[in-house]
Amino acid sequence: MASIKGITLKSIKEFQDREGDGAQGNVYMDGKKIGWYNNPANGGCCDIDIFDKENQKIFNSRVESLFAEYPHEFEDEEIFFCILLMLFDLEKAYKKALKKGFSLIVTESVLHENNDAVEGAYFRVRYDGDLKDKDAICQKYGEDFKNPVAFTSLDDFNI
Repeated sequence: MASIKGITLKSIKEFQDREGDGAQGNVYMDGKKIGWYNNPANGGCCDIDIFDKENQKIFNSRVESLFAEYPHEFEDEEIFFCILLMLFDLEKAYKKALKKGFSLIVTESVLHENNDAVEGAYFRVRYDGDLKDKDAICQKYGEDFKNPVAFTSLDDFNI
């Protein structure tokens, strides 16, 4: 299951509303439910409710550590969950690709801002070489992406 710094969403419900795609789900950190996330897709802010102050501090430090590693123009909890939800979508696409006989997917990194890729764009690849040589895979198949990344196993969805 896709996660960033040990934080994931479970019981995700996706829906359409006035301003586009919405989503909501339970927030888990290190396997423990710590809160709730809701993007109502109404043009306003997301609702993020972490149940207690101690978990809020740990959660905030992990969000900060992600953006320290991958700087972004808007470094907040909402962007963190947007990245996590894109990672979930890519994980779904990867699982579908595997069922159809593909070895991996190559796409734009969800961790880099200002990427040129269309959201949800990826290449499914049948690859006979070493799946651990991700640089070679990205060089061969990632020419359409500014910051290509190859997903070759479910572990790749845990950042």
